[in-house]
Amino acid sequence: MQRFAYLIMLHANTCVAQAGMPSEFTGSMAKRSKMAMRDWATGFSYAYGQFSSSWPTKKATTDDRAMINQVSDAMATGFNASGLKTLSLLIAARHDQNAGS
Repeated sequence: MQRFAYLIMLHANTCVAQAGMPSEFTGSMAKRSKMAMRDWATGFSYAYGQFSSSWPTKKATTDDRAMINQVSDAMATGFNASGLKTLSLLIAARHDQNAGS
């Protein structure tokens, strides 16, 4: 159980680090199949809905809304190269905003 928890935390820390580095995030996502991208988008959207207190509507920026819309669209189609680049920049901006809070 301890090993499992360690692996989960290791993966979570990698995800947090990638969130702040657009090229790392884009590279990681670009390696995924369209189905895996759609699964990621679905998981992101689910977490967004479950943790709405982390995304208060009053504090949502134009970039936040653009990111949520893009992820929502990707649940059906996955991401193209341009969309991945845009998404990675939006995630990095949100990551920087959260780090400054």
